[in-house]
Amino acid sequence: MAPGCRKRRSENMGYPGIELQWQTGMDDNWVSYYEIIRNGTPIDKVAHGTFYFDHSAGADLAARYEIRTVDGSGNVSAGVVASGLPARPSDIIDDAMRDKIRFSGLWTHVKEEPRVAYDGTLSFASA
Repeated sequence: MAPGCRKRRSENMGYPGIELQWQTGMDDNWVSYYEIIRNGTPIDKVAHGTFYFDHSAGADLAARYEIRTVDGSGNVSAGVVASGLPARPSDIIDDAMRDKIRFSGLWTHVKEEPRVAYDGTLSFASA
């Protein structure tokens, strides 16, 4: 059986994202993992616990998040849509595409290792 799920904006270790929490799934044998789906695309799996923090490119409170329970035999439950506050979709701009964005004024574009942002790139304004 699929779990109930809630979503909310959150911050984890200084990074903004979307926090998902759900109730434990049930099965007649055992639950192997939970599958996290954002806007119809699987983005991750959780084998232990009932929490997930999405800070990847595309993380958005307005996105449709679903949780599916997968048992030890690979049987998948129906997806349960995460509930939360209504939100307008965010405009997400991939700053790794340097040829499409022009940085000027106080804005700086850098690539960092270890990667702490999408494709290791960050854009910021110094003041």
